[in-house]
Parts: sequence; structure tokens; C-alpha cells
Amino acid sequence: MIKIKNKFVPGFTLLEVLVTVAIIGIMATVALVSTQRGKIDKEVSVAAEQVASSIREAQNYALSGKQPDATNTACGFGFRRSSANAYSVFYNHTTEDLVTCNAIIKYYSTTIPNQVSASLNSSGIILPNGVSFYNNASTGAMNSQIVYFLIPFAIVYNFDGDTLGAIKTIMVGKDSIYYAICVSPVGAVEVKKVEGDEATFDCDN
Repeated sequence: MIKIKNKFVPGFTLLEVLVTVAIIGIMATVALVSTQRGKIDKEVSVAAEQVASSIREAQNYALSGKQPDATNTACGFGFRRSSANAYSVFYNHTTEDLVTCNAIIKYYSTTIPNQVSASLNSSGIILPNGVSFYNNASTGAMNSQIVYFLIPFAIVYNFDGDTLGAIKTIMVGKDSIYYAICVSPVGAVEVKKVEGDEATFDCDN
């Protein structure tokens, strides 16, 4: 007769099981947060590229001398922020009183005495996925976020009608993730991810 000894298979204590479950839970949470942050980063990046594309569109219209108005002559095209999450591409045109482009302002205005600006997309273009514009000292307030290109060489003008003297900063963001659209005085348009303090970010630094 063969006697077989009992064999004991080592197991886990309740404490070990609880610790393991807790570690798995923490790792899953970290992975979920990381995935969510990556998704938001992509959404903000896409919105920034959309804004940059619209600015380049205005620039290309100026370079090509686009004439959207059969009645009056277009003198230049621009980008303007119109709300917390919307913007438009506009053009300035001659009028019955202002018959030459030399007399036309080089910024956005639809009020007297310079009622010369018209939007190509009157309903505005909405930033996607809940992304909004962001203001800091370098971007200025909403009505400062204008870039204008004069026909035919697309010379760049600021919101006040003066030629752009430094790199223009426009920012978009969501859930503490920010991207900047940087427009140089010679017309280069670049998108940058904002690293560090968004409140002090400036494309010119």
C-alpha cells in the first residue's frame, strides 16, 4: 500500500487580495485619466489647426485678390474672433463714400463711419468639441484678436489698423490644455502647444 502525503498549495491572504485589487484599480484610473487627457489634447490641437487654417485662408484670399462682392471692391481679408468659441473670416470693401482701397480701414468695423467689413460666413465658425478661445495679456481681449491681410501682397495688419509689429498670439483651450496660433509680421502662421503657465504665454517669447 502506497501512502500519499497531503500537499498544501500556498494561497493568498485576504489582505494580499485587497492590496492587489487596489493596485489594479489605481492603475486603471491612471490609464483612464491619461487616455482622457490625450483625447482632450487632440481636440484642442484640432481646434487650433482649424483657426490657423482659417487665418491662412484669409491670407490666400488677399494674395489671390479674391472678389466676393460684385458691387464693391474687396481691399483685404481678415480673421476675427466673434465670441468665446466662434470666429469668422471677413473682408473690407469699398463703398459709395469710400471708393478706393486707400481710404479703407485695415481692421474690422461694421459701425459708422466705417461700415466696410462683411463676413464670408455670417453665422460664424464654431470651435469644435467644446474648445474655447483663451485670453491673457499677450492675446488681449476678444476685440483685439483680429488679423488682417491687405490685397495684393497680404501685408499683415493688427486689430488697430497698424501693420503687425510683433508676433500675434491667439489661444484656444479646454480643461487646462492650451494651444497657441502664432502669426508673424511677415505672415507666417504656426501652431504651438502651450507649455508652462498659460496666463503668461506669448508667441513672441
